[in-house]
Amino acid sequence: MDQPADQASIDESDEYWDEVADRFEQFDWLNSADEPAHELYLSLAVQAETTIAEPTEVSRQQIEDAVCWARREGMRWDRIAEILGVTAPAARARYGEAAKAVRA
Repeated sequence: MDQPADQASIDESDEYWDEVADRFEQFDWLNSADEPAHELYLSLAVQAETTIAEPTEVSRQQIEDAVCWARREGMRWDRIAEILGVTAPAARARYGEAAKAVRA
């Protein structure tokens, strides 16, 4: 029996957040103290999204928020792009306006 669309969305969101929680629990916090929190957040958001069948609105928003925080903290587009697995121009094209709005 098919689940209602709303229930399917909730299940996908739950799956995403379960994965985020697992990543945080498994993360080696002691050996990553030199890595800034905004960089860790972006890395974990990207890793978590790769574990779900398809990106969701929640996972996409999580990554956008992480990119905005990283830019606010001064992270360069080339580093953000490296974490995202895209080119710097592609990262800037996708997230530049949102990041600019947050920095203003």
